[in-house]
Amino acid sequence: MADLFKCRPGNWLLYIPENQYCTFISRGQYVTVQMYNGNRDVFEDDLTFIKISADVLPLCKFTFKDGQWAKKVAGRTLSLTFNNDVAYLAADSGLPNLVVYIHNLQNTYEDLTRELLMPNIYGIKHPE
Repeated sequence: MADLFKCRPGNWLLYIPENQYCTFISRGQYVTVQMYNGNRDVFEDDLTFIKISADVLPLCKFTFKDGQWAKKVAGRTLSLTFNNDVAYLAADSGLPNLVVYIHNLQNTYEDLTRELLMPNIYGIKHPE
């Protein structure tokens, strides 16, 4: 189950019953998510976080070079490195921020750049 208090509108999650990616819209009596075929109200227990993987990073416009993923945005260079399958995001060689899940990456990216990271990961198959 995802702790949706850590989520912001636009964050990507996994809808467990259908093994489909979705975008968090809002939380009320139900959780509203956007899926490939429109908005849907779902139970919070049916959602979980998506671990960062190399499949998703190119869709976020990160490129792989010299052992790390990088992207230039808002006058800054963001670098994403992995240490024992744990990802860290840093701006301009600053302090690394732990970003285990896609929503962590999206939120840290926004905090560092003041821009939204809105990849379209529909069509990527989630590992079974």
